[in-house]
Parts: sequence; C-alpha cells; structure tokens
Amino acid sequence: MKSRDIWESFNAAIEGIIYVAKTQRNMRVHLALAAFVLFFSMFVRLDRMEVIALTITIVLVLLAEMFNTAIEALVNLVTDTYHPAARLAKDIAAGAVFFASGNALLVAYLVFGKRYLGHNLLPVIQKIGAVPEYIMITCLVIIFLLVIIGKAYFGKGRPLWGGMPSGHSAFAFGVCTAVSLMTENSMIALFVFILAFMVAHSRVRARIHTWWEVAGGAILGMVITLFVFRMMNLF
Repeated sequence: MKSRDIWESFNAAIEGIIYVAKTQRNMRVHLALAAFVLFFSMFVRLDRMEVIALTITIVLVLLAEMFNTAIEALVNLVTDTYHPAARLAKDIAAGAVFFASGNALLVAYLVFGKRYLGHNLLPVIQKIGAVPEYIMITCLVIIFLLVIIGKAYFGKGRPLWGGMPSGHSAFAFGVCTAVSLMTENSMIALFVFILAFMVAHSRVRARIHTWWEVAGGAILGMVITLFVFRMMNLF
C-alpha cells in the first residue's frame, strides 16, 4: 500500500466512521444517544470533571463499537465458514462493547441521576436512594462477575441461558435482599421476595435452568449482598 498524505489519512478515517455508522445499527444508536447526551448537557451545570467523564465515556463506547466492527470484518476476511475460534473472537469483541455500554450507564447515572431523581419519589425509594449508590452497584457487579466465573467453572450454559448458577435468580434475590435490608416495611420486603421467587420459578418453568441452578443463583445473590452490606455496616 502506498503511503498517504495527512489529508488522505483523515479522509480514510472519516470514511471508516461513516462505514460503521451506515452498516451497524448499534453504532447509529450510540451516536444518537451521544448527541442527545451532549445536547442535554448544555442545559445542565456540569463541572469540569463531569464533562471529562462524559467525554471519555462517549468516546470509549464509540471506540468499542468500531473495534468490534473491525474485528468482525477481519474474521470474515480470514474465514467464510463457521469456526469456534471465529465465533469466540466476535463474542469477545461484543463483550467489550457490553462493558463500555454498562460503564456509560453508570456514568450517566452518577452525572445526571442525582439532579433529577429522589425529590418526588416514594418514601421507600427515597430511603433506598439515600444509600451510597456505589454499594448497590458493587453488589451487582460482584454478583455478575461471580455468575460468569461460575458458568466458566462448571462449563455449562450461556451467559443468559442455562448453567450454574442462574444469573437472573442471582440478580433478583440480590436486589430482594438489598431492599429488605433497607426498608422497615415488612410488606414491601415480602412483595419483593415474591417477585424474586417468580423470576426464579419462571426460569425453571421455561426449562432454562434446573432448581439446583436457580437455588445456587439465589444463594449467591443473597450471600454477596449480605456480605457487602455487612462490610459497609449498613445493618
């Protein structure tokens, strides 16, 4: 390939961005959300660090999506038939986009959430919101990581389908435990427990998980939440 001057390099880079935007629906969604966030941020008094956090987060998501597309194109160039390694490469690239998107949601909540949430909510939700947000986030992140580790260790199921432990059950009972610890209303705690049980039961009825896998997820969610709240001296 012949060397390009600086203008040709810029043109090629922009063409790459346009190609991803034209061919990838997720990229168009990310660009639309980025434009909305930037437009909305003009009407909010953000400090210097919040602006930096938003900018880095937006760029990170867009870069992850572009690298994902580049890896998919490279894999398709190497082989046009199914191969486990090719699928693995694409799944890993998609996982990077997933992490970047999750981080974007977290940053958006930390930057905008406190300004517009918590004033007109129900008392129970207000009490939950009074708990430092990083504690709940820490619980969910730890549960997510342990579910992934568990599925990798037991070698069964996919991230959202089957295997030990049940991720849906782990998240449901983790949230149930957290709400029960943060509210003094026993009826609310009971209702949340019923919802968590219905989530677990639906996984069994749909033949996605066995009762052992659901029970393992429920125990994991409750133990991790109790441990984190105990370490933070919240109960």
